[in-house]
Amino acid sequence: MTISIGKRLSEAMAAKKMRAYELSKITGISASNICNYRKDKYSPKSDNIAKLAKALGVTEYWLLGFDDKGEGGVETTKSRVLQLIDGLSTDELEKIERFIVHVILDE
Repeated sequence: MTISIGKRLSEAMAAKKMRAYELSKITGISASNICNYRKDKYSPKSDNIAKLAKALGVTEYWLLGFDDKGEGGVETTKSRVLQLIDGLSTDELEKIERFIVHVILDE
């Protein structure tokens, strides 16, 4: 069973001692939307989930309510890989792509 995104968002904001208006400044998401996410009135789109997770120092997987400490499995690995490649140069990303295509997929 997963925990609601509102509960996780509130938990992460409390841990960072961050208010909605502060998170809004960092993410570009309106403070009213952040409050609505916290109340579980509606869920953020994937791009906003990424912004929130990055600003709060948590994984998207965790923010979505899943446990990524033990039994996260493939999704936790995907989340970790995405964190690792975030911020790499175009050249570095192309090298990773070639590695995947030629070594892992054997194409």
